[in-house]
Amino acid sequence: MVIDLRDLWAQLAAVPARQWTELDLGLDEEGDLGECGAFFGLIALVNGERSFLILFRYSGDAGFSSRDPAYTGPPFELD
Repeated sequence: MVIDLRDLWAQLAAVPARQWTELDLGLDEEGDLGECGAFFGLIALVNGERSFLILFRYSGDAGFSSRDPAYTGPPFELD
């Protein structure tokens, strides 16, 4: 759990040294930073040099997610 900005920067600096990382940043329903029952507004999943970002503007939001503009594989299809 991150307590202040100095701790946040230390956590972010350690990301390149790890193979897998999940970063959750946001506010809980009372507007305080926290984990218990928290609503997270930004999630980053990192695997080596690849990452996936999700941004939620409010609780219940479908959100936005990152895309790779250089992707050349098959299109994603919903069944």
